[in-house]
Amino acid sequence: MKNFFESKDHPSGFEENPLEKMSEEEKLEEKLQVIRFSVNQKLGAPNNYLMAKYLYQVLSDPERIENIIEELDIKDSEDFPFKTLIFRSALKNFENRKEDMDEFCRSIDNVLTRKVDYERCFYEGALDEVEKMAGRGPVRIWTSGGVHGVKDLDLPGSNETLFKVAAAKFGRIRNKIAREKSTEDQKRKFGDLRKDVISLSATEKKVGLIKGICESFARNGIDTIVVLEDRSKNLVSVMEEIKKHGDFKIVPIWVRQGQNRNSIPKNGGKTIDDYKNDFNSIDSIKDLESKLDESLVEGEKVGFIVDWDGVISSDELRQKAQNRAVIEYLKKGKDQKKAD
Repeated sequence: MKNFFESKDHPSGFEENPLEKMSEEEKLEEKLQVIRFSVNQKLGAPNNYLMAKYLYQVLSDPERIENIIEELDIKDSEDFPFKTLIFRSALKNFENRKEDMDEFCRSIDNVLTRKVDYERCFYEGALDEVEKMAGRGPVRIWTSGGVHGVKDLDLPGSNETLFKVAAAKFGRIRNKIAREKSTEDQKRKFGDLRKDVISLSATEKKVGLIKGICESFARNGIDTIVVLEDRSKNLVSVMEEIKKHGDFKIVPIWVRQGQNRNSIPKNGGKTIDDYKNDFNSIDSIKDLESKLDESLVEGEKVGFIVDWDGVISSDELRQKAQNRAVIEYLKKGKDQKKAD
């Protein structure tokens, strides 16, 4: 969130009254970003339906803005001092939505999920590094997302995570490495070998997935687990969790290339340089191979736990692409109304 609003090129960055220079589309994009961030904070995980629900309320009933600000705890900050000012601003060209709210929410989820070219959001060289990792040992894509929804709040889940990962087209890598391993392990079916190469584990609270991943690794004789994360606080959590489920050597790698590059745990008692050293930090996923050569010992059986957003795919690029897709969808609806 910080980097998105800090840019000097951004209309709200350093102006006393940013609204004077902002188009309605720019205001809408800001509101989308604020809602996305606030929903993540509220639930502890993304949820496209709730994000769309608040967007619907902003556009269909602008008088609810103050209630939404309170519900989502939207506040100005040092990094973004005009958040509430922009959030309260009118969007005359996009307001007065009249369609059914549930229909609107499901349409927005569809746009966020299926109308984005996720392949354009990958970091340069990321898929090459995934293939190199898979050549060393099994890769578990480990990510949080609004997969199952929140039953207590009657919020449905989304297939966004599946579409994000599917864009990587890992089938070629899985087939290639499974064929190589099938010559060594002729007792196992090709399909099982293929699934072991790269697989996806995703849910709202991803730390809970670590137990199953560790059990799978233990069954396959893995003794060393390499964890790639863009958030240092997540590395702290996952390392503690892995220790509960086996006597593995753990190699944390903090991939400092996204919006969390300077974020460290509060009250951790360490400096950012301490975390960079402890967590084998790299500034780009392209630096991974050399870091692995430094950190691993020949003969170790290695498994990888790899975060998706911030490590393989850029949060910033994905969010901008999704925001643009939503804006284009709303513009089409607006233009259709004019034609009618």
